[in-house]
Amino acid sequence: METIAGEENNTFQLQECRMRVEREVTPLMNEVQGALREKDGGGGMDVEQRRNELFAGGSNSGGGYASPNLDGGETGDMMQSLIRDSDDLLSESRALCAESEEIGSGTLGTMGMQREQLTNASDYLRGARGTVDQARGLLQDMNRKALRNKRFLYCVIAVLILANLLVLIAVIKKHTK
Repeated sequence: METIAGEENNTFQLQECRMRVEREVTPLMNEVQGALREKDGGGGMDVEQRRNELFAGGSNSGGGYASPNLDGGETGDMMQSLIRDSDDLLSESRALCAESEEIGSGTLGTMGMQREQLTNASDYLRGARGTVDQARGLLQDMNRKALRNKRFLYCVIAVLILANLLVLIAVIKKHTK
C-alpha cells in the first residue's frame, strides 16, 4: 500500500501508511522477535515485559493499547455508564426494529388489499368494455337500419311528388281541353 501511494505521489496516503506501520505492525514485530529470541536462546524479555511493551506502551512501541480498568474507580464507573448507555441504545434499536417491522407488515397488508381492489376493478372494467362493444355493435346496426329506412322514405317521397306532379299535369290538361 505504501508503494502504491508512493507511485501515485499521494503524500497523505503515504503518511497514513507509515503511521499505521508504526502503530500496528511494529509492536507485533517486536513481539514476534522477542518470542523468536526467547525460543532460540532463552534470552530477551520475559512475558510480562513484552506484554507491557505491547499493550501499555513500552519504550520501543511509542504508545500502545491501554486496557480499561474494570476494578472500579472513575474508569470503572465510566465503563459501567458506557455499558448502560449501550444497553439503552440496543433496547431503543430493538423497539425501532419492532416498530419498523409492524409498519412494514401493515404496509404489506394494505398493498395486498389494494392489489385485490385493482384486480376487481380490472375485472369490472373488462366487463364494461365488453358491454360497450356490444352496445357499439347494436348502435351500428340501428344506424344502418335507420339509414336504409331514410333512403326508402326519400324514395317514397320522390315517387309521391312525381305522382302528384303527374296528377297535377293530368288535371291541368283536362281543364285546358
